[in-house]
Amino acid sequence: MHRNCRIHPDNFCYVCGLLWVKSQRRPITNQLKNIYKLYFECPLGDQDKSWAPHVICTSCSSGLRDWLNKRKVSMPFAIPMVWREQKYHLDNCYFCFIDITGFSAKNKHALVYPDLDSARRPIPHISLPIPIPKPQQIKIGSDMVEDVHGDSTDANYVPKMNY
Repeated sequence: MHRNCRIHPDNFCYVCGLLWVKSQRRPITNQLKNIYKLYFECPLGDQDKSWAPHVICTSCSSGLRDWLNKRKVSMPFAIPMVWREQKYHLDNCYFCFIDITGFSAKNKHALVYPDLDSARRPIPHISLPIPIPKPQQIKIGSDMVEDVHGDSTDANYVPKMNY
């Protein structure tokens, strides 16, 4: 269970952490998991956990696919949202901290998102490299992707970046 959060985790994108209306959310497919792993060099995890979102927004879904197909240079960030299990729900719940009073698709950009130990906001590319797609590494529709090192469940995990 998601601990009776004010907003259900599946209203948020796993990749960018933003709140999206239902029509702009998609299930996370194996193909998207593979592309995510290629771009961010870490696996998309926590899909067996109730405290993490299990959807991706249309913007991130299209962005990852467009990057792979070289129709887009990069995602807007080098490191995606990092989700960790909350240690203390009352003062560390991303889904309870966000005030959605008056939320609509038109004013969604006015929402203020917290940066918590349990939910670290994405980090832009400013000084981090932009990955170059290597479609030969991915076998679309399967779980096979070139292996990368690290474990996103580790509290000190930072995705490996090639400089």
